[in-house]
Amino acid sequence: MPRIDTILEQIRELAYQQANDNSRREPLPIEPWSFCQRCVWTLDEHAGAHGLQPIRQFPTKAYLRELTEIWQRERLLRVEKSRQLMISWLMAALHLHAALVNRGERIAWQSKNFADADSMLRDRLWHIFLHIPNTFQKPKARYLSGLIEVYHDTEAQLPTSQIMAIAQGADQLRQYTFSRILSDEFSFQESQRESYAAMRPTIDGGGRLTIVSSANAENFFWELGHRDLC
Repeated sequence: MPRIDTILEQIRELAYQQANDNSRREPLPIEPWSFCQRCVWTLDEHAGAHGLQPIRQFPTKAYLRELTEIWQRERLLRVEKSRQLMISWLMAALHLHAALVNRGERIAWQSKNFADADSMLRDRLWHIFLHIPNTFQKPKARYLSGLIEVYHDTEAQLPTSQIMAIAQGADQLRQYTFSRILSDEFSFQESQRESYAAMRPTIDGGGRLTIVSSANAENFFWELGHRDLC
């Protein structure tokens, strides 16, 4: 049986090797678009049927870059999307990046129900995190049901940033103070006007709100884009 001091020395040596290995890696890009281009790999669920590689590097599209720049500038942003435009992947990458490079982020990813929001965290944001190339440094993180926790300090017991899955509704939003909110498929959520009112303190407090949805008749989401309600 090996001596305890030998085991401890082996552990220290392993930790030293890991620290040196991490120091040789490149820091994550600070600019969101650079992160998308260099660190983000997406999953195409339909690629296998066409004989294509399902895991692909994030595409270089002018409209995605322009939307990224607008997202950086505007604290309140409404995006009307359609299928196959990669808008959901872009928003997943941008909000994950914010949590990875900034301390103190509490980000809400809101969908019509908790299961949908949790699915986005697991299948999009966490997928991106797991596929960041090993040539980059990244903070420790873990996915739990409905939650991604980021630990910028190696020895920290509490997360330094979080991304939370929440269901539709104003009450869900009032439970926490968020630095960023992404509300997905907002046009299909109930009580849109009340939810928007509950989101406004995030904006008024200096945070950011992004509302994304496919079109769904002339409801409140439509009004946000066609009438002066702000």
